[in-house]
Order: sequence, then C-alpha cells, then structure tokens
Amino acid sequence: MDTENNMRIRVIPDKTNNTILIEDTGIGMSKTDLVQCLGIIANSGTRKFLEAYDQGSADVSLIGQFGVGFYSGFLVANKMTVISKKNEFEAQVWESCAGKEFTIRPATPEEANGLSRGTRVILHMKDDQLEYLDEKKLKDIIRKHSEFIQFPIELYCEKTEEKDVTDDDDMKDKIEEEKKEEETKDEEGKIEEEGEDKKEKKKKTKKVKEVTHEYEKINQNKPIWQRKPADITREEYAAF
Repeated sequence: MDTENNMRIRVIPDKTNNTILIEDTGIGMSKTDLVQCLGIIANSGTRKFLEAYDQGSADVSLIGQFGVGFYSGFLVANKMTVISKKNEFEAQVWESCAGKEFTIRPATPEEANGLSRGTRVILHMKDDQLEYLDEKKLKDIIRKHSEFIQFPIELYCEKTEEKDVTDDDDMKDKIEEEKKEEETKDEEGKIEEEGEDKKEKKKKTKKVKEVTHEYEKINQNKPIWQRKPADITREEYAAF
C-alpha cells in the first residue's frame, strides 16, 4: 500500500466477477467511523431516496449531499462491500445489500490483502448494469466527473500488443532436416557452414497477441484555466 506521500485513487473493473473496485490511500476508517459515516446514513434519508428512485420519484440532484453519493452506488450494484483500515486500528469490512441492513466485522487477512491504510469500495454489479465494466465507459465517466480531482485517478487497463515469435512447428521441421543433413555430410566444416545458412533461411516467425494489464492515469488533476497557455495543446483547448 502506498504511503501518504503517494496519495492516489485506483479503479479496477473485473469482468470475471462482475465487480468494480475503487481503492484509495487515504486515512481509512475505523469501526466507529464506518458506523457513523455509513451506518447512520443507511438509516436516514438515503433509504428513502433509494426507495423513491425505484418508484421513479427521486430527486437525483440530491446525489452528492449528505452521503447520498456513496449510496447511489446501489443504482448499479446490488451489493456494496467496503474494506477500510485506519492507521492504528484493525481492518474492517462493511457490507450492505440495496441499502437495507448492513454488517460490520473484522477483515480476514485475505480480505485485507496487504491494506496498511486506506479504503476499498467493491461494487457487485447488477446484471443489467454490466456496461459500466467497459474500460472506455469508465474512462469517459472519470474524465467527465472527476477530471480535476487533486489526486491521480488510475484505471486498471488492458493492453494488447503484437510480438514476433518463432513458429514451433517450423522449428521442429528445421531440426529434423538438420539431423538428416548431419547424417549425409562428411565434412564437418561444410556441415557447420551450410547448417548456419539453413538456419537463417528456414527460421520463421509469426505474430501473436500478448495481453497485459497496467494502471493508466486518467485525470489531469489541474484545471485547464490554472495552467500556462503554452502548456495546453490544441486538442485540450478544443475539448474544453
């Protein structure tokens, strides 16, 4: 886990388990903090907001007020899990389904998974909201709503690149041919010389796609109007 001198937010979509993990390296929350910050909200106006949303009568402009922004996660997830650790406290797990009852318990070592300080929010996505697992959609959302967050927001992205590799089948054929040549040639010097020529001529390669994953910083941190004009590209200016 990163130190306080390396603050950041990471977003990790998981299409295998249909989850989105949002992780920060902030101060974290103790059990008391979880009860006060999340538990009390669950028993206040947020539940009414969610019920009203289901009925189509909710005032969406309330999102971002009084903690409703956190609970708006239930608009796309049927379950939310929060794993958090404050410096001197044990890591805790807060869980709730659709904003109703919630539980708080100590995190197992597997759940904490090296968390020394900070918070992880796991959205267990609804079947009809899986579009939010798409990398491009997440990038668009982050840039639209969190472009100027002062800490870097990194998205776990999939990268595909083509590489040239030696064709194994061609290598087998080449080895067999070289063996036959060695059996029929008498002069060792000639065998070695021609063998090298054959090796260069017969060596074939093919392109294969290699998939890797890495974190990509999405937001710019600093608003365009606070930057020097000379540092702003035409594309950035046009987009703004």
